[in-house]
Amino acid sequence: MNRQRRAHAKSREGCKQCKERHVKCNEVHPQCMNCKRLDIQCSFSAPSLTTTPLNQDSLADLELLDYWHRHPIPANTSRQSEQEAVRLGFSHHYLLNSILALAALQLFDEDRSQTRCIWKSRNDQPS
Repeated sequence: MNRQRRAHAKSREGCKQCKERHVKCNEVHPQCMNCKRLDIQCSFSAPSLTTTPLNQDSLADLELLDYWHRHPIPANTSRQSEQEAVRLGFSHHYLLNSILALAALQLFDEDRSQTRCIWKSRNDQPS
């Protein structure tokens, strides 16, 4: 019979002493329960920030978003409504993709060589 492990939340924020002893830390500051019980010094390290590198798609999207901000579309829209559309786009990805598509079309119309560079960077990305 296969036994499945219970789901649990992974934490990397425990104190150094619990990590060294390979025991679960309850992460209470300034002194965790284990260190308090054993009457030992409890020390927490600052949480490390993990960053993920931008992939080529993200970089191309940022370039298009930058273009969108620097070159407003020639329509009867205010700058404020364009910015609000981008804000909404972060909640509704179909809207953000539409904005990026419009920026790409406008960029293509203005400078076809620049558009090829962005398109090439997206297509060179390994799947």
